[in-house]
Amino acid sequence: MAANVIGEVFALKSSAFTGEWIAWERAWKAICCIAAQVCQLGKCDHDRLTDRRIPMNSYDDESYEERDYDDDESEDTVEKHVWQLLLMINPGDEEAAKKQFGDYRNEVEDQGDDDPIRLVCQVTDWQSSFEVDADDTRALVEALQELVSRFHDVSMDWDGDPDDDEFHEDIDAAEIFNRAYDQLKPHGYTLWSREADDDVSAGWITSSNDDESMLVVATALHINLRRGDQMS
Repeated sequence: MAANVIGEVFALKSSAFTGEWIAWERAWKAICCIAAQVCQLGKCDHDRLTDRRIPMNSYDDESYEERDYDDDESEDTVEKHVWQLLLMINPGDEEAAKKQFGDYRNEVEDQGDDDPIRLVCQVTDWQSSFEVDADDTRALVEALQELVSRFHDVSMDWDGDPDDDEFHEDIDAAEIFNRAYDQLKPHGYTLWSREADDDVSAGWITSSNDDESMLVVATALHINLRRGDQMS
């Protein structure tokens, strides 16, 4: 459209040299129109390039402040990686990630940020992550069921009745991880085991599309992860 207006201006100027009378007011309006379009294009590009933001204050149902993360100095901040982690362990639910991020920042203010992963697990426990006693297979199944309940298209088949005591006599945490992983993968989800204390089973579930990103963020936050099918 701008190109057509420019062509009109040059056509008008050319006609002036052939002796025809032209309305210079029209030419001036055309030039103003071009200037306005250029400014608008510049604004669109700026908005597109600065659209990487994270919530800054405690979550609010109506509004929350945001910070741009295009500055090189901010690219590798712990806070940024925590935000990315929360987005991934809440697949398809940015609202939950925002709330947990606000809770995380509140805990940082109260406790400091020496151990960010402990704080992340604290604010996401049994919502988008889990930590249970390694020998408590019943609690592990219940925690996984709770996390899976967020996904309306997934139902778990444990190859047995987890409410039956005999089920837990013949299974360990590694086998539960493997079975859960196999159930989730066809639906596009990945179960992860997070390294914790020797007597703890811990982890979370992400979209399988984020597998590579999850490993990148885990490395940045010094988290040792294994897929659920790698447990033994």
